[in-house]
Order: sequence, then C-alpha cells, then structure tokens
Amino acid sequence: MKTNSKELASDYKKLLQDGYNSDVIIRFGKGENLKELCAHSLILREHSSYFNSALSSRWAKKEGNFFIIEMKDVPINTFKAVLRYIYTTEISLDELSGVEVLEFLVETDKLLLINKGISSKFNKLFFYVQENLEKIIRSDENRTLQIIFHYNNIFEKLHEPCLQLICTYPNRNLSETNILKYLIQWGSATIQEKDINTWEKNDYITFKNTIGELIPLIRWFKISSIDFGQNRQLLQNILSEDLFNRVLSYYLDPSSLPANTLQPPRFAPGSTSSKQMEIECESFFSSYEDLVNINKRLLQTNDQYDVIIRVSKDIVSENFSFKDFYAHSLILCERSSYFKMALSKVKEDSSPFIFPIQDISTVVFKVILRYLYTTEFDIEELYGANILMLIVAANKMEFQVIIDYLLLPTNFAETTLRKLNGGEVLKLLIINEFNIQNAIDHILSKNDIVRAILGKLDSLEILEIIEKTEELQIQETIAKILSNKDFINTILYKFNAYSILNLMRIPNNMKSRKAIDDMLASDDFIQIILDKLNIEQFLQFMKTANELQNKIIVSSLFLKKNFKLIVNKFHGAEILRIFIEANVLKLKDLFSDMSTFIEQNLENLLQNDAVGVLEIIFKHDICKSFREYCIYLICLNPNSLFDNSKLIRLDRSILIHILERDNMGRLNEKNILDYLIKWGTAQNEETSQKGMTSWTSQEFKIFEKAIHEFIPLIRWFTIPAKDFNQIHSFLENVLPDNLYQNI
Repeated sequence: MKTNSKELASDYKKLLQDGYNSDVIIRFGKGENLKELCAHSLILREHSSYFNSALSSRWAKKEGNFFIIEMKDVPINTFKAVLRYIYTTEISLDELSGVEVLEFLVETDKLLLINKGISSKFNKLFFYVQENLEKIIRSDENRTLQIIFHYNNIFEKLHEPCLQLICTYPNRNLSETNILKYLIQWGSATIQEKDINTWEKNDYITFKNTIGELIPLIRWFKISSIDFGQNRQLLQNILSEDLFNRVLSYYLDPSSLPANTLQPPRFAPGSTSSKQMEIECESFFSSYEDLVNINKRLLQTNDQYDVIIRVSKDIVSENFSFKDFYAHSLILCERSSYFKMALSKVKEDSSPFIFPIQDISTVVFKVILRYLYTTEFDIEELYGANILMLIVAANKMEFQVIIDYLLLPTNFAETTLRKLNGGEVLKLLIINEFNIQNAIDHILSKNDIVRAILGKLDSLEILEIIEKTEELQIQETIAKILSNKDFINTILYKFNAYSILNLMRIPNNMKSRKAIDDMLASDDFIQIILDKLNIEQFLQFMKTANELQNKIIVSSLFLKKNFKLIVNKFHGAEILRIFIEANVLKLKDLFSDMSTFIEQNLENLLQNDAVGVLEIIFKHDICKSFREYCIYLICLNPNSLFDNSKLIRLDRSILIHILERDNMGRLNEKNILDYLIKWGTAQNEETSQKGMTSWTSQEFKIFEKAIHEFIPLIRWFTIPAKDFNQIHSFLENVLPDNLYQNI
C-alpha cells in the first residue's frame, strides 16, 4: 500500500487558502473591525462536533448559499491556526505567540476537537506551555493568567507553576511595603475617578470588601512605621481595630510582637532571581494520518454526498449492470483536475449529480476513489487485466499521480510488475498512449527496471523472446532491452551456469547474436557471475566454461582485470579451492596470480577462516609451500584459530603441529589447556552432550583418549597453582598419576 497523507494536507491547505467552493463565512469582531474567513461546511462538520451541530439544519444561520458563523470573542489569528489544524492537522507554533497557544488550546476544546485526533498533539502543546510558561507570562501577564485560571478544565495543572513564577517575577526582593502599595492600587481601581484622600465612608467600605480576603495575607509587621503612617487613615478604616492597635503597639515596642502573628518570609535569605532556562521543544506538529482516517470514514459512511458516480460492474459481459459510488464534489474537484472540469455544474442542482463512467471495472474505480480521498493506493486486489485497465483509466482521467505511481521506475518493479505475467508485460509495453509510452521509455532506460521486467519471464520465455524479436513486432522495445548491459543480470537471476552456456549456443545467424556476444564480452559479466554463484557453483562453472575453449566466456573469465573481482568475492578456504581448481584445469595465469595472492594475504585468509585454510593446506600437496608460513602466522596470532567456532573440527594432526611450537607467546598455557579441553570434549558424542561435572569414569577415559597425544605438549609446570587448583579434580581423572603427582 502506498500513501502520501502529506499530499492530502497540501491539497486541503490550498483549498483553505483559495476558498474554492467555500460555503461558510466565519465572522470576527464587528463594525469597522469586522473580519471574515471562508471555509467549507463538509470539512468543518466532519472534523468538529461543535460545527456539526452549528451547521445542522436546526441551528444553521444562512445568507444566500453561505452558512454564517459568528466568532466575535475569538482572535482571528488564533482561529486561523485552528482552521489550519482542521484542514491539515498541522500546528505551527512559529506562527503563534505564547498567549495564542493558550487561546488555541481553549478553542480546540470549545470546538470539541480533542476527541477528533488532537489529543496526542494537545499533550505536546501542553508540554510546550509548561516548558515556556515564564516566557508566555512575560509576553502578556494579564491575559495569560486570565486564561489559565478561567479554564480550569484545561489548565488546572498550571495554576501552581504560575503562582510560583509570579512570586519570583521579576525578582524575589519585592518588599512588603511595595506589595501593600500594589494592593492599594489594585483595590482602589474599583472606586473610579476619586482621589484616595477624598474618600468617604462608603468608599472605604467598598475598598475593604474588595481586598478583604487579602488583608490576612499581608505581613503587616514587615511594613516600616513611616510607610504605615503615610497610609494611616486608609489602614485605620479597613483593618480591624485589634490588628491596627497591635501594629501600632509593635512600632512603639518591637518586642511586643505576638508569636501567633508571625508568617513565613516571602523569600529565603540569600535567594536570587530565577533564570529562564532555554528548553528545546517541538515547534511543528502534524498528524496527517488523522486527516486520512477522517476522509476514510467520510467515504465509507457516505455522509453529505452530492455526487453519484455510476460505474459498470462487469465491462466484459453483456449484462450492463452498474454500481453507484457516493462521493463529494469538494474533495473530487480539489484532488483531480479531471473531476473539477467534469463536475463544474454540480452546484446548480440541489440533488446529487449523477456522473457515469464507462470502460472501467468497479474494483478499479474503487482503487481510484480511495486514492482521491485518502492518498492510500492499494492494488493488492488488482491483477493482470485490472492493472492494465487502471493504467489506461488513469491516463484517460488525467490522474498523473496514479500513472507516476504505477510506472515510475522506482515503484514499477516492486508494485506494478509483480501483478503482471509475461504476456501482460508485453501488452503494457505496446500501449499506444503518449503519456504511458513516455513512462515506459523512461522505465526501459533504467538498468534495474530492465532486469525486473525480464525477471518476470522464465528462461524459456526469455530465449523465445530473443529468438522471435521480429515476430513480436516490438523491435525497438526489445532492442533497448537487448542493447542494455544490465540484461545479463536477468540471465543470472533466471539461469544457472548451463543455461547461460545454452544462451551462448544460439545460432550465429540470429539477429540477436551480436547483442548476446556484446553482453558476454562486457566488463560487468564476471561481476554478475560472481554475485550470483556460491563457491561450489563457481568451481563447476570454471570446469564447464573450460570445455568451451572457443567461447568468449573463457577468454574473459580469467583475465587479470577480473582477478580482483574473484578474490573480493571469495574468502578464506574458498580462495585455496579456486587455486587448486586452477591447477587441475591448467589455467596457468589464474594459478600463478592465486599463488602470489595467497602468499601475500595468507594472514587475512587465516583471519577469515583459519580452520578451513589449515585443512586445505595440509590436505593438498600443491599447498605444501604454504604450510610452514601458515603455522608461523598462527603462532603470531593464535586467537584467529583458537577463537574460531570451527576449532572443534580441526584435524588432530594439524593441532599437534601447532601445539608442538614454542612461540605462541600471546596465549598463556592455561588458555591453551582450555582450548584443548574444548576441542577434546567435542571429539566424542558422549562427552560433548554432558557437562564435565557429570561425566562418568568411562567418559573421562574417552576424553583422555581424545587428548592423549596432546598431554606431553602442554607446559604443565607453567600453569599457575591457582588455575590448576580450579580444575584439579578434573585433571586428576585425565592425567597420568605420576604427572599429576609431580605437578
């Protein structure tokens, strides 16, 4: 399945920007400040439960053909962001101020979008607000606090962080005198146009009622006597007589402060102002899949449809029955220029517009319609003729996106081609439509696609096409394939070595003979052979190719320029096997090059496959010259052998050769003993299938027999006593008594 939900969002964003076929006007403000935005009822109702109700026949307000929605108290910039989310599921914080992010969250909640896919993004936005709360508060303190403390259902978790930030903003050194000053300023705002010095009794009562809850929160005993005296008349009218007198008494005698009047300090001594920490937060959110899912539901439920597309059920039979698809002109026209032209008159009639489509099956049109609504492109149900029909229909309806998807080289081999058999591939190649032929020509210019096309055919079909090029009347297309050097790749996928040789035996009088010869003479041929064949197949191919001394394959396979390809393909013991086979087949140049390569790279070969290399070198006399050097390299780097998982299969005689050496400096004797125990245990089924701690005396005898020849080769007296003691009970059952006692 192919989907590009971002493409759907892009189309909807364009629809929102240009207002094509809009039927909703959203108004903000009033009078000279009146502003309007255009929208589409289909999209609003499908994305928002609020709009679904507001635009219903019961509640909708209309002017002509337009629904009217009043949003007087909503900032237009914030609502633009809400509309962008509704249409595209995109939220860009770069386009919103801090307070506007809060307003966005409020509006999405009001419009009942939380349950329409915004939940996960709500959490991200809330995280953004939490991490940038101080910055948001600084940008607009009053509006921020009003929103956060008014909409408890959304921002309750932010109440305490807000208060903490306010207490530290702009710093924590705000004196109690200043706090009282701000409190008086705030409370007196309720008594308009009167100087505080001219207040009457009722003014004091109004002021006291306004700040009454805040009086107990003031640290009165932290206010200086001078500041208290300057506001004495005001304070005497609002404070209780007891509190007022206690404060006066405190100024006369500071030791008279009652203990129960003490309140904690507003800031700890030595505290410093808070610092804004830069937090890295996402600034762009989207959930294009939500947009796809909403459109998918709209397509499945047939809500608010205004178009009926009538498609023939079976275009092959004589039974001209039809299937109706219910659709929405807004989506069809925005997503397809073909439908935009065909459905240009759909708004002239209130009843659904019936649009017939011929020469296309229902299963094919179902794929097309699903793509238009969701960008999901699924051809799992389409095979053979229906795939070809979809390509033809997409070309006719000018759905270039579908043609591009089916015939774009990057998609063709993995999607379209796997649905076609050999005959259908040929039909596709000869479709005489300009756009399609251009796409096919582009496909055939790509080596990997040529390989994929030919890969649909078995070896007999490939040979038949080559032999009948003229009869198929597609000389140009086949000529492109045959002249493409990548053709050989398909041969390797479909043919074994013998099939390739059969291809070489095509008569010289065939017009395709030259293309085949050019192919076999190409520099890429050996590379493809090596990529295809494992070592066994390659050795057999060497033998078979050697039988055709007059063929191009023999002269090109073993050229010096191809030697590097061979040694890069094969490793370790495989190189030794090719060296031996070259000697058997009397391929002197290859034998000489291999001999030099082995001598110069023996250390790397051992690193790759020490056990395999040792087995071949000690088995074949032709490798005798490498033996001593091989043992020397093993002694220099014994881990290449002893850490090899194949160590347990190493021939006894080879292991003896190695352990006889005195210069394995990198391994201590305890390590060598551990490897020997591992090797000896694996030599017999009885000992390999049980842990050593549960061995019987018979199994110890079997093990002792397996390593008997190696016991004299171990430097027992260089093994530390501590290490020996750890396995002494085991060795007591294995070593000769006199050796064990001496140790």
